[in-house]
Amino acid sequence: MNSSFRCDPPPFFGVTPPFRYSGAESSREVIYREGFSCIETLSEARRYLPGSIARWLWSQLFTSLPRPAKSFKGQTVIITGANQGLSRNIDLCSYSTVEVFAELATRELERVDVLLENAGINGFEWGWSDDNERNLTVNVVSTFLLAFLVLPQMKETATRFSTQPRLTAVTSDTHYFINFEEKDAPEGTFNHMNKKDTFSSSGRYPTSKLIEVFVIREMTARRQQEGPPSHIQF
Repeated sequence: MNSSFRCDPPPFFGVTPPFRYSGAESSREVIYREGFSCIETLSEARRYLPGSIARWLWSQLFTSLPRPAKSFKGQTVIITGANQGLSRNIDLCSYSTVEVFAELATRELERVDVLLENAGINGFEWGWSDDNERNLTVNVVSTFLLAFLVLPQMKETATRFSTQPRLTAVTSDTHYFINFEEKDAPEGTFNHMNKKDTFSSSGRYPTSKLIEVFVIREMTARRQQEGPPSHIQF
């Protein structure tokens, strides 16, 4: 973020969320410092990320999503990245529009039972959006900025309606097939990835999705220590 923007997200169901943004510390520094704290090496991460090319191909070509076993009647589900139906505008390339969308949801919606973060990009050319390279801004920073801004409403939903809200971040199996050499960059992972000459059209999307996996796993680990009523999944 820049020096004019500050976002101190409210506690997540009683737990202070892992990210704090300020003019003195950029989003890339905070996400790397806090979001990756449970992952020491890529080999350790892969113990938690089983997969193979065959499994990926099977899931893409021969697997269909099951029909919901339970009704969502009476619940409110927010889905980002939808391409049809009634919708509100949100541009994940801009932190300010994320804030506006979250404020609108808090003001207009009585409850939020599910936040399904499906929006993402696979940019094959280097581009800059707000504080970071565009893939990082959309797939990582804005995704979790929205999550932290909506979580207080989900907490209220859990309390008022005795339900179990769910946060889902859609990732990609392609994250398993990269080496993530950027994690060892002397200048820091995001600083390194923000340089135009380090951009890889084939590697940036899966790398951003791997970072997304690391962050959501850290969020899940912290929340599980506290127990019900929330449930985070991806």
